[in-house]
Amino acid sequence: MLGVGILLPLIGFESGDPDSSLYAAIASDLSTRPVSQWMAPEWWGHWNIEGFFREHPVGIFLPSALLASLGYPAAQAAYLVNAVYQVLTLIAIQRLAAFYVPGAVARSLAWIVQLLPIAFAYRIRANHEQAVVLCLITALYATVRSRSDARWMVVTTLAFLYMFLVKGLLVAFAPISCAWLLLVSRWASPRQAVHDVYAWAGLAVAVVVTGVAAGLYEVVYLFTTGESFYAVYLGKWTSLGFQTAAQPWVLQKANNFFWYLGRLLWFAFPWSLAACWAMWSIMGHFDQIRSESPLGRYDLQTRRALTGLVIGLGVVALYIGLLSLSNHRTDRYLFPGYIVLGACGAAVAGWDRGSARRTVLAMDRWHPYTPMLVYCAGFVLYLASRLTVWL
Repeated sequence: MLGVGILLPLIGFESGDPDSSLYAAIASDLSTRPVSQWMAPEWWGHWNIEGFFREHPVGIFLPSALLASLGYPAAQAAYLVNAVYQVLTLIAIQRLAAFYVPGAVARSLAWIVQLLPIAFAYRIRANHEQAVVLCLITALYATVRSRSDARWMVVTTLAFLYMFLVKGLLVAFAPISCAWLLLVSRWASPRQAVHDVYAWAGLAVAVVVTGVAAGLYEVVYLFTTGESFYAVYLGKWTSLGFQTAAQPWVLQKANNFFWYLGRLLWFAFPWSLAACWAMWSIMGHFDQIRSESPLGRYDLQTRRALTGLVIGLGVVALYIGLLSLSNHRTDRYLFPGYIVLGACGAAVAGWDRGSARRTVLAMDRWHPYTPMLVYCAGFVLYLASRLTVWL
């Protein structure tokens, strides 16, 4: 992170992505205002728009504005914060996977995920996606930990809260995903599931706390600006999600599904294919494993791996299913799905006895240097490509 923090302002990095440039600029402007005004950022003329910024809650701007206010170059603060999100996400994925697959396979995800096509596209950004996937993976990890230690639901609650502050309505994906994790865990290990009452109670508390925080957000916003946040925010996203479609409803939703599916397969390639193959295999043996103790005939490691795979594929299905119901197509909303599907596919390949397994074991000898080197190489190559464009 030290090298990233030095290089970005040294070369005066600016993103070519319009959204990233906008969020970096608003965070920079926000850092020059009194903290009492941070609750209500404005467009400040960017994209030739004036007035309050109510596209999303304020969460994506706060860490960047704080960093800039502490003296870091304001124009690059958002990109450094996003890099921190990336590194924390890699750590969280590895920790979560360690509950379901052997250590070498789990550790390999920290460098394999960085080689997904979507990772190249989002290498240095300042928008919401990396923060959202970090919150989702952290919430899932904390939910697993809460099955044996209820104190971890505090972490789940914090992940929900920040995901709401960053992405508003899309926080709904997090509690549903955590509930799915607990349901699948109960299906896979019925006897152990009797201890999940605290995890379910903690999940309920996290949802309630997030709901209360969402209500308080409107109160504070009204107090700060004299205007409603949700009147604009909900109105915009409702109109985008339910605007009249030119096609019949069923056909339009089917088209949405295949549109998102195509992006899912590409942006998580090639591991998306491995994950799909594994899903097909599970469906082919569903009648055999459906019983009172569905995974009882497998050894412990295989039961854990199958449980993790079903959890991951369920989260991906949740994202693509709910997004397909909207009339608003935006592939960046599926960003967590790309990461989760890629991680599932890579874990499946690493679990196999073929060349992928041998590669994982060979690269694991260099852990933790492998993910660090992959990150540094990707970062430098991205900067070099941008410098080529600037020159």
